[in-house]
Amino acid sequence: MKRYPRLITGYICCRAHKTLSTFSPIGELRIRLRRYLIFTMVFAACTCLSSAAVVHGTTYEWSTFEALENTIVLVNSTPPQVLVASSGSYTFDLPEGPYMIRAEYYRGNLLEYCVEEEITIVGDGDFVLNLLMFPPI
Repeated sequence: MKRYPRLITGYICCRAHKTLSTFSPIGELRIRLRRYLIFTMVFAACTCLSSAAVVHGTTYEWSTFEALENTIVLVNSTPPQVLVASSGSYTFDLPEGPYMIRAEYYRGNLLEYCVEEEITIVGDGDFVLNLLMFPPI
């Protein structure tokens, strides 16, 4: 018959050897803290290794080159990102890969201007992509 150790308030008792060893709650806390710090350092190292780029710009109307307020800007990242550029300016953080950035400007419920741009992110950095918006075809 196998005998397993059992916990008795502050002691570990092993019936097979008939010994008691002291169980230290502080030692348990140190072990958990050490595991947490190791996990945090590994996670931070992995996060630093992944590169991401900042893509930002402004949406402009095609004939006057004025910034369009309240433009909806979408990017097909995972998960998809959508924002309303209230002043016409937008910013996205994107990892490496190909993306489609689409901007739409509505007056009332009608689409007045739109644009789509394909970009490919290779490495990290800070990139400006201004969008010149045209009437839909």
